[in-house]
Amino acid sequence: MVFGWFSKKKQDNSTIKYKVVSRKEASDEYVKYGEDMANSNNLDKAIECFDKALGINPKNDFAWGDRGLILDKQGKTEEALASFSKAIEIDPKNANTWNNKG
Repeated sequence: MVFGWFSKKKQDNSTIKYKVVSRKEASDEYVKYGEDMANSNNLDKAIECFDKALGINPKNDFAWGDRGLILDKQGKTEEALASFSKAIEIDPKNANTWNNKG
């Protein structure tokens, strides 16, 4: 399946190229952007990106795990644990997620 990625006009009327990617790639791009937002301490925007990634690909264990880390930083322990549990359900062999849940 093919999924459309960004296509919009910049302020100078030039166009950002339209890139066609798979749903997995689009979801992974949102995860990368969310990680950038988290590293910039923009936690609400990071959660928004992870949620968009999950809206595209609900089986993205990295989005669930990263979402759990940010929720934990925000003091939302129960929501964080639920996100880590979902990530573990998708990939039970990911030791980082198990560690983060602990």
